[in-house]
Amino acid sequence: MRQRIELNMHSNYSKMNGVNSAREIVEHAAKLGMEAIGFTDIGSVKALPQAYKYAKREGIKLILGMEAFYKNGRIYCEVDDENDYSRIIFLVKNETGRKNLYKLISAYYQNGYAELESREGLFVGTNGIHSDVICKLGLCDNESEIIETMKFYDFILVSPLNGHEDVEKIISLSKEAETLVIASNSPYYLKEEDAIARQVLLYSKGKDPEMFEDLSLFTTEKMLAAFEYLGEQAEEVVIDNAYKLMEKIEDVRPIPPSIYRPDLPKGAYIKLEQRAYDKAKEMYGETLPELVKTRLETELGFLHGNEEWSALPFWVAMKLVDESKAKGFPVISRGAVGSSLIAYCLGLTQTNPLPAHYRCEHCYHTEFAPGFASGFDLPAKKCPHCGNDMVRDGHNIPYETLFAYEGDKEPYLVLNYCTEYREACMAFAETLLENCKTIRGGLATIVPYRTAKSLVENLLPDLSVEEKEFVAKACEGAFRRTCMNPAALLFIPQGYEIEDFTPVEVIEDEGKRIAVTHLSYFEALYDTLFKVDIIGHDAPQMLRRLEEKTGAKPTENDLADNAAILEAIEAGNTGGVFEIDTDYVRAAFAHTKPQKFSDYVTLNGLFQGTDTYEDNAKDLLANKTCELGEVIDFRESVFLYLDKKRFEYEAKTGNEAPLSRLDCYKISEAVRKGKMKRFLPDYENALKEIGVPDWYLESAKKILYLFPKAHAVEYMITAFKQLWYKLNYPKEFEEVREEMKAFEESKE
Repeated sequence: MRQRIELNMHSNYSKMNGVNSAREIVEHAAKLGMEAIGFTDIGSVKALPQAYKYAKREGIKLILGMEAFYKNGRIYCEVDDENDYSRIIFLVKNETGRKNLYKLISAYYQNGYAELESREGLFVGTNGIHSDVICKLGLCDNESEIIETMKFYDFILVSPLNGHEDVEKIISLSKEAETLVIASNSPYYLKEEDAIARQVLLYSKGKDPEMFEDLSLFTTEKMLAAFEYLGEQAEEVVIDNAYKLMEKIEDVRPIPPSIYRPDLPKGAYIKLEQRAYDKAKEMYGETLPELVKTRLETELGFLHGNEEWSALPFWVAMKLVDESKAKGFPVISRGAVGSSLIAYCLGLTQTNPLPAHYRCEHCYHTEFAPGFASGFDLPAKKCPHCGNDMVRDGHNIPYETLFAYEGDKEPYLVLNYCTEYREACMAFAETLLENCKTIRGGLATIVPYRTAKSLVENLLPDLSVEEKEFVAKACEGAFRRTCMNPAALLFIPQGYEIEDFTPVEVIEDEGKRIAVTHLSYFEALYDTLFKVDIIGHDAPQMLRRLEEKTGAKPTENDLADNAAILEAIEAGNTGGVFEIDTDYVRAAFAHTKPQKFSDYVTLNGLFQGTDTYEDNAKDLLANKTCELGEVIDFRESVFLYLDKKRFEYEAKTGNEAPLSRLDCYKISEAVRKGKMKRFLPDYENALKEIGVPDWYLESAKKILYLFPKAHAVEYMITAFKQLWYKLNYPKEFEEVREEMKAFEESKE
């Protein structure tokens, strides 16, 4: 026998506090044998992207939908007194219906209500528990009037909680109204024991839970038993009619299945390329060293080959950074931006990703220094040609981190702007791409575990410890409210509307009404629309104030191999310096005894990774299994280490290594994503053959996440700059430190 289809399932994103996540619901529905399930959270479609992903994985059909409140022809997503309203349900038939549903949600958040301007592409139904059809049955004896009400709907849900006579009457009138009658108990949780969690969530909002007996997801057998009074019609209402509706519904994604990017402004790529070469020649001379030339050509080739998207983030970032610096606000990069030589040449990062090297600013003589992890570790040196002091530079970061092995990954550029300039920068970003609409990224806040635990303790103090834990876990993750991601700005390409991708929600932020994406920026729209992240950070703010106050600015050589800075860190004189001003970091420094700049970069990466330092590198160093420079600290170091071992193997044996350079990259990606346990068996023999020690493999298997090296280098350059000011301008440093504290307190 076919299993029933539930068309009105609520997840933990429902404003009426459904309990279970989209994943839990879909997996449970699949276990019950359901071929499809409809998600209809009240006033929300936030769960749909996640639900669609898991429905595809489980091989069942997801029916997109939403439930709302209905009165006098108007639709509301939230109301004060729910008893004064009917419930209306929308199910999406096709792409047109999805957009019309999203427009309806946008209209509500803009105006406080929405008119059903177009129901094209939508099936419209009503909920059997809170239905105007049920109200008509009780208040009106005129069947024609009831039928007219029913005709508004494509389907009517009837519930086990409806009276038998009401259900039988609806079925009898539905033939003339040409409306399908479908059984649903409008579940808010999967199992009966979850009911208490919903009660806690409703009480926390000041609402009294409905006194309905069971709002769990009914099995087919349970639903048939509830409607056995219908006799032969029970199977039609419980099973068949839902299939009739489902068969008319297309497979519709919550978000279109592609990447949508604005066009690169005309001539932008040529300007970007020219600027990159101009800066490279400014540093290395008119005839670029072969290594610099090859790296630049490789990266520009990636951008040129994918001009419709790859160059766009660089062009936008360049414009934003230029504007910020023109206003006197420095910018520091984060993530993998510093992996790109183009980014360095465009001024987007302080991190030069080339291998460690000397370069002369006067005659352009350049010397690369194999064996050094960072140019800042190099000792001072005079140029052998002109006798001037040479600049020590380069941090040995391969381009693959940002572009992937074959340059087929869209580069994601994230930058930290001065906190006080961030909003001005956001306003400037909104004007950058002509004919593009922009919208701020929305963020769904959820009930965290600690809050859930506190709610249970306060509302249900008499439960056992085990019962409290169960209820708290069930409440965890429930939707609270939509807020704005302060950093995220998304661009809608010409020819599209925002509702092609997401509804628009309007929130109050510091007294202003701001439009944000209803679907979560991170969870749903991250890989669909072009976006920039304009993150406010206090570190560039501090550097700006220090430079203004002192009139001085440290150079690369002021930071490179600087004994005074290294001694200050060793002595714990790091108060007020971002990244290294914590007891934990100072204790780790004392334990590992770093000696040079690259050691501090390594430790920063270990602290930022997951399962990289504690119970891993820390123990290896304590047991003297390896040196600090040998531990697995970054994704790049895995790639470069394995490639080096491969090269050494071939040089020693004269045989081709059992691993290719691409294999080395794939393994580094597996380690950074925490997949080495699963990935290792395919490569273990080859790794051992080229000389990778057992301790290294065991360390790799423990790691769940590896940080990008460029991020750590950028932050340690910033930390060393602050220390340079602290040592050379102690009075001004303390003044700025106090100003920063006062600024933070004023924001609170």
